[in-house]
Amino acid sequence: MRRGSIIKSKNTFFFFISLFFMGMFLAHGVETFAQHASQNSYHEAKISLTFDDGLTSQYENALPILADRNIPATSFIITNLVGSSGYMNWSQVKSLQDTYGWEVGSHSKTHPELPLLSNSQIRKEIAQSATQLANHGIQATSFATPYGAYDNRVLVEASKYYNVHRGFWDRDDLNTWPFNKTVLMVQSVESSTTLAQVYSWIDQAIAQNKWLILVFHEIQPELLPDYEYTTTIDDFEAIADYIVGSGIQVEKLNHTLIDPGVNLLPSGNFVGGLGAWTSDNANRITFNTRNNGRYPSPANSIRFNAVANKSIHLFSPNVSVTYGNEYLLQAYVNADKMTAGEFGFYIDEYDQAGNWISGQWVGLVAPGQVKDFSAHYTPSNADVSTASVQLYLYQGSAGTVFLDEVALFTVGY
Repeated sequence: MRRGSIIKSKNTFFFFISLFFMGMFLAHGVETFAQHASQNSYHEAKISLTFDDGLTSQYENALPILADRNIPATSFIITNLVGSSGYMNWSQVKSLQDTYGWEVGSHSKTHPELPLLSNSQIRKEIAQSATQLANHGIQATSFATPYGAYDNRVLVEASKYYNVHRGFWDRDDLNTWPFNKTVLMVQSVESSTTLAQVYSWIDQAIAQNKWLILVFHEIQPELLPDYEYTTTIDDFEAIADYIVGSGIQVEKLNHTLIDPGVNLLPSGNFVGGLGAWTSDNANRITFNTRNNGRYPSPANSIRFNAVANKSIHLFSPNVSVTYGNEYLLQAYVNADKMTAGEFGFYIDEYDQAGNWISGQWVGLVAPGQVKDFSAHYTPSNADVSTASVQLYLYQGSAGTVFLDEVALFTVGY
């Protein structure tokens, strides 16, 4: 069996546990168009409206409709095209944020198909766009890939500069708790999209307590004959009215994905090193300062270098947990250079005297993946007083994994 050598405590081996693959990401309380989000809003249906490219029609035709209904949105800007014909100018972009309460995110510098570029070109498109926005007073934390095109190289670079990446062709489902910051799912509203389809997506989000993200481009009085990504003003107004009438919670991307509180794990961003974290192989689990981490402190990370015939483990300090509470475990894992095996997450549980009493395996990251891992954790019984997060690179694995931004949050009762 694959997980036969997971350590049950720092001195105990070969324990098997049932996997528990639930998780969450708290939508931290923020005001939307009607009310302040509750503490447990991650359990609730929600919708976000996003606009790509920074087109003038969005400012002239969509903004007034949403402003009249006090609905915020997220606008993804192509920074080098700001002020060009058909695109908003910087004064308009700034007013989205400062006057109307919208989120402004990056849609790259020049809108290329990023996977076709070199590593340095990808970095420039992503990093320089963030700098241009910051130079105009916009600290963007969300990124949407041009054409919805990405590979692991794009995901790695985007994760260094932004908290969340929104896709475009990722339409398998609505976003389900726990939300995946690495690639968010969407539904695109296009010339061929009917109002009935949009209404059904909203109804589905409400019925299933999921998060619907809509993507819009041109908002025009009539459909443009040569551009499929057009929505008429009448249809857009009908969609806005349906949102208000449905009572669904409206949020911006950056508000939905705010951390839900204080990280219970000390030094989980590894700024300055391992801190109080410990490992069973100091030669293979090392502090790395070569910019392989994640936003907001990507310079620092932990590197796992696989050993062919041995599992290696990293342990967090023990932290207090309470039976009956819900917790969110999250971490950034770059396993792009792991070619075989698994990188996994296990939680050790201890009683008040510090004795190991139980544990839970909560998931893994497979070779070649770049993702923000998240999982739900609930202490297994009333005797559990403290817990430690154990991260392992399983025996038989090959390659390198980078770990960053490990966090454990209390999210409810």
